[in-house]
Amino acid sequence: MVKIDRGKPSFAEPFAGVEKSQWMELFSLKSAYLRNQVDVSAKRVIEAAAEAPDVYEALGFQSAEQMITEGYDLDIREVEHARKWLELSKADAPYREVVSRAEKAAITAEAVRSIKAEKPEATQQQIADEVGISRNRASEILSVDEKGNLPNSPTSETIEQEAVRRGISERCVKRERQLQRDHPETFERFKAGEFKSLNAACIEAGIVQRKVGVPVNDVAAVATILLKHYTKHELIEAIQLSALR
Repeated sequence: MVKIDRGKPSFAEPFAGVEKSQWMELFSLKSAYLRNQVDVSAKRVIEAAAEAPDVYEALGFQSAEQMITEGYDLDIREVEHARKWLELSKADAPYREVVSRAEKAAITAEAVRSIKAEKPEATQQQIADEVGISRNRASEILSVDEKGNLPNSPTSETIEQEAVRRGISERCVKRERQLQRDHPETFERFKAGEFKSLNAACIEAGIVQRKVGVPVNDVAAVATILLKHYTKHELIEAIQLSALR
């Protein structure tokens, strides 16, 4: 059987479409593209995140979530917002633009629910007028569950309830609450969009230490990744100190 050399992979290729020996190289290309391309499309981001459950272990990550948040430096909450937005709109757009639209929609929804909680007697039209949206939009937001109850208020939600409502992991909810509680200024900057992800905000606040995932069976790939974060001298010194222990 003749094996065809396909050459270097393209960042747009799926992991399933290249040899497993090229996965680390492909991951590096995808990571660099997602981190540095200002107008990367939402579709590309969602496709990259969707592959994580199938490849994270082979790339040296402990979980798909770690690959997405630390490998690609993406906020899982934002990725999910973008995914839902594209499902509804059926049209691709720059990722940041899609996330911005989705977050504005989420803020609007929260405002509608808050007004309804404070003024249960208010009509949908009155609420719509106060928020500045259509009555139909207010009606969609206030759609009740099977028991006829309004969605839980965020202030009284458990971590599990908030995670389910927002479609994100409990770990993200915990980190966001910790950031808001212990580092309110950084939290406000995060909400204002100054950080690329929740993980990046938590790293600056000192809640999370920056980590990189490395494959355990490819020394050259490990060295390539580490040299992006440390100088050659720092690595040599670290190896020498480690050998003395």
